[in-house]
Amino acid sequence: MNTCLWRMTNRCNFDCEYCYVRRTPYPEYEPQDIDLLDQKIDESWKIIFTGGEPFLIPGFVDLCHRVATKHKIAIDTNLSVTSEVKKFVEAVRPEQIHYLYIACHIEQREKRNNLREFLENLDLLKRKGFGNSIALNYVLHPRLFDRLEKDREMFLDHGFSLSPTFMGGEFEGKPYPESYTPEQMAKFNIEKTWVGPFHSKGLLCKAGHTFFSMQPDGEIHRCECDTRRIGDLKTGFSLKETSYPCEIEICSCLGELLVEADRKEVLNRSCSPFNKF
Repeated sequence: MNTCLWRMTNRCNFDCEYCYVRRTPYPEYEPQDIDLLDQKIDESWKIIFTGGEPFLIPGFVDLCHRVATKHKIAIDTNLSVTSEVKKFVEAVRPEQIHYLYIACHIEQREKRNNLREFLENLDLLKRKGFGNSIALNYVLHPRLFDRLEKDREMFLDHGFSLSPTFMGGEFEGKPYPESYTPEQMAKFNIEKTWVGPFHSKGLLCKAGHTFFSMQPDGEIHRCECDTRRIGDLKTGFSLKETSYPCEIEICSCLGELLVEADRKEVLNRSCSPFNKF
């Protein structure tokens, strides 16, 4: 499915120490006009709304409703803006959703004393028919090792499965995910499916052909790593008719899913000793 990754904002109401967006702020812009985007792409694309936290953007639920009349939508969210979540479940039909990638960020919930509210929002989505679209992401910070099983059981009691995912960053001077041990991975039942940054230059890639990323100001990039401007929403842009070679040295975004190479070749190009276990 052709895909637009729309990075709408870097603003977020959480402050997770492992968040790469937190480390790379840039100015805020007014939301772009979806009518302009519809003029540039055909129907039946997948539009991924990501941030930051998309539900903080004024009018975001209305935007979802409008986009979902023609396209599948996916959202990366912490599901914390309850008033907007309640509007969302009434404005969008479950069959219009490709996925809801929901970040748990358990420490942030407890810090704000809104874990119960988060569980209620999850339950609302489930009751309204969105349950099959939910992926509940639990970033496995080393500080959470001792509580993961307890948190897993709590969410299972509410009918939701946690998906532990690797942390990228440093903790106590150690780089992650490289510093996870095989024993820890086995204990937490984590499959080593993460490739991480890899030497991508020269590999045929669908980015710029059936995939592009759009920034908050409407500037269009081939992908999140190749940030050279290929156009913008207002003046226009064009995609290639076929896949073409990656032109950057190292990919750390969605290249694992977009390059036309087998997994073994991508793993062999990995920059991370994590993949050398």
